[in-house]
Amino acid sequence: MAPSPSAFARSTQLRLEHVRIGEGPGQGIDDIAVSHLAERLVFPDTFAETLCRADGIEPMPLPLRGEADRRLLEQRLSGKFFDGTLPSLRGTVRQRDPASGWVRLHLVLAEAAYSAVMATHNVGDRGIGRRRDELSGAARVLTLPCLPVTSDEQIIVVRRSAHVRTGEGQWAVGVNGNLEMRPRFGISLDRDPHGIPDPRLAIVREAAEELGVDLSEQPLEILGISQFDSDQEVAVSILLTACRVPLTAAELAARGRYSHATEGRWESDGAILAVPVPTDIAGVESLLRWTLTAPDHQPHLTSALVALTYPRLMEEMNGDADAAHDYLRKLATSSPASSPPSGITEMRSRR
Repeated sequence: MAPSPSAFARSTQLRLEHVRIGEGPGQGIDDIAVSHLAERLVFPDTFAETLCRADGIEPMPLPLRGEADRRLLEQRLSGKFFDGTLPSLRGTVRQRDPASGWVRLHLVLAEAAYSAVMATHNVGDRGIGRRRDELSGAARVLTLPCLPVTSDEQIIVVRRSAHVRTGEGQWAVGVNGNLEMRPRFGISLDRDPHGIPDPRLAIVREAAEELGVDLSEQPLEILGISQFDSDQEVAVSILLTACRVPLTAAELAARGRYSHATEGRWESDGAILAVPVPTDIAGVESLLRWTLTAPDHQPHLTSALVALTYPRLMEEMNGDADAAHDYLRKLATSSPASSPPSGITEMRSRR
C-alpha cells in the first residue's frame, strides 16, 4: 500500500491510499479490476427495497431509529428525490502481476440506494436530519471524479451548480459522477460485457454528459483512492483518476454545447477554470497550498490535485513519505487561505 497522506483544512480530513509515489514500474496503479457483490443497502419498506425484488438482488436493510427517522425519510427522500443505485466500496486489494510488474487495484463493490447514502453519509437536512456524529457511513459510497488535462497542459476545474445537494457553488473536478449500478430511464448502464460494473465506462459517460467530450479512446490514469470527512459528508470514498484530453482548454469549453441538457447542466453552472499543470516544485507548492486552504474547493478536487502532484512532491522529499505528509499538513494549515496560482484562466462553457 502506498503512503496515506492526510490533510486538514476547512474542517475537512482527507486520507489518500494507493497514490503513485514516483516514476517507473510498480510506483502506481496500471489498471483496475472489479468484483461485484450482489447485495444492496436499502431502508425497509421503501421503493428501493421493492427494486431489489425486481432486480433479483439481496436487500441489506438499514435500521431506522424509530418513528422520527421514518417520518424524516418520508418527508425528505421518499417519492421526492432521485433514489437510484450507487456503488458501495467494500474493500480494495493491490495486486501485482509477477510476469509484467504491472499493478492492479482490485475494487470490491456492492450497491447502495441513494436514500441509504443520504441517510448514512450526509449531515442534517442534506440527509434525513442526523447530526454529523450520528452518521455511520454504512453505505460506503464510492464516487468517480476524473481530472481532465488538456493538450495545452491545463487542468480543467468546474463550478458546481446550485441544484446539487452537496458542494453547491464549489469548484470541483472537471468530470465527477457515479457508476450506474442498475438501469434507469435515459441513462446507460455502466457494466462490461460480463455484467461487471466498469468505472471506466462511467467516467466516459460522465465526460460526455458534463463536458460534451468523448474520452472513450483515451487511457485513464489511476491516481489512487481517497476518503474524506467534511462539514457536509462523512466517510465518502473516491476513485481518483486523470485523463489526457486531445483538445485545448478553449476547445474543451466550446464543447459545452454538446453536454447533456439534463444530466450535465444539473451538475455544473458552466464556469470553468483552466489551471496550468505545474512544471516545478514551486508550482506544485503554489497549487497545493491553494487547494488545501481554499474554502470553496470540493474534497474531490483537493484529493485529485494532491494525488496528481504527489510523485513530484515525493521526488523533492527524496522518497520520504513522512516528510511529504508533514509538508502537506503544513500547507493545509496555512493561514489565511492562499491565493490561486498564477496563470489560471476563467472561462464559460459554451452551451
